[in-house]
Amino acid sequence: MHTVMENRADRDLRDAVLRQLEWDPQVQSDDISVKAREGTVTLTGFVRTYTEKYAAEKVAKSVYGVRAVANDIEVKPTSRTDPEIARDVVEAMRIDVRVPDERIKATVREGFVTLEGSAEWHFQREAAEARARHIHGVRGVINKIEVKSKAASPADAKESLRNRSNCSGLMSSF
Repeated sequence: MHTVMENRADRDLRDAVLRQLEWDPQVQSDDISVKAREGTVTLTGFVRTYTEKYAAEKVAKSVYGVRAVANDIEVKPTSRTDPEIARDVVEAMRIDVRVPDERIKATVREGFVTLEGSAEWHFQREAAEARARHIHGVRGVINKIEVKSKAASPADAKESLRNRSNCSGLMSSF
């Protein structure tokens, strides 16, 4: 009896994920299969872009009752060469003001983009990955960008405090 209830719950969860995938406009592929077991959803099949694979994962995670997602979807893009993809990744990062493109390098191998370098802010790291993710032909993105915030030195902090105390002294004389 308990097994029947689990199977029904698994079926209901699988059906809910399938409905969401069909509804979401970013997921175009009809070649995605869904399995569910005790809150864990496994996505398999084929899509044409990494963006679509990523969107399918986000959709599955958004369904009530999903506790984990194993995204085993394969990206099978229409054929593009690595140099074509690399040029498009570089251009996409260059035109996005959020991406410090001079400090980030992209390497493409068999459609997989590896981003390396540094950024001052986490949003810059995420923006670079988002740009690479949306390039046609990309099969996956490995983000190795390090966030290196400029830390204030003790001398900078002392100078800032000295300036503040000088300003507050001026303000109290008014």
